[in-house]
Amino acid sequence: MNKRLLMDAGNIIYILLFSIWMLQSCRSDHTAVAPTNVQLTTEISNDGSGYVKFIATADNAQYYYISFGDMSGATPFKSISGVADHIYNNSGNYEVAVTANTNEQVFTSFSTSISVSLNVPIPSGGYTSAGSYSGMTLIKAEEFSTSSIDPSNWTFEIGDGCPNCGWGNNELEYYTSQNAFIQDGYLIMSTLMRDKY
Repeated sequence: MNKRLLMDAGNIIYILLFSIWMLQSCRSDHTAVAPTNVQLTTEISNDGSGYVKFIATADNAQYYYISFGDMSGATPFKSISGVADHIYNNSGNYEVAVTANTNEQVFTSFSTSISVSLNVPIPSGGYTSAGSYSGMTLIKAEEFSTSSIDPSNWTFEIGDGCPNCGWGNNELEYYTSQNAFIQDGYLIMSTLMRDKY
């Protein structure tokens, strides 16, 4: 009988110790190490397109948030790898902010300024639309005399076209409003090859 009591007491002690260990290991207030050595490398395209590739690195970072500095209130871009592509629509200086995260509560922030210069060459020759056509009446015209695209005249189709993915032609493409802008009275639309769809 005493042997049985000792075994039961031993099991109870084992269960209690195991329970305490499990509770300690499941606590959400583990001390997380904040990322250190946060760096941001920028590769600014020199073709005048406004394309910039960002590469954020840090020790102890699990993921990154990158704010490109050109849209007030925009949701920061989340990147697991720290790599992000962005197209700026206007020339200027931009304050880019990076948050290297261990988790949502533990992070380190870093910011830097970049200078982007748009200068897309406009061809001097080529096709020009006629100002009028015999027997037809002009209903609407856009002269692109503003500094940005007028949303009352133009609508951007954003995304990959799903549920008819690939916009109906099965091409791996993603439409965005970031690669269209106005320069010197012209609407410029550019395409970019991306690392991933």
